[in-house]
Amino acid sequence: MTTLTLGQNVQAELKDGKLIITIDTTQELGSSRSGKSLMVATTGGNQKVTTPEGTISIGLNAYKPRRF
Repeated sequence: MTTLTLGQNVQAELKDGKLIITIDTTQELGSSRSGKSLMVATTGGNQKVTTPEGTISIGLNAYKPRRF
């Protein structure tokens, strides 16, 4: 089992044909571009992951609303 870093606060592992993505929900990466949300994790665009079945692309943003 290999752990992959797919971006900021995004780790993944391939196990039994399943891509398991892990995000630490206690982290905050700062404000979104609009300033309306706090980024929790991002791949920073699409990232390619090679699997036994072929290459797949993952694009992920995790965020939560800002409290004003």
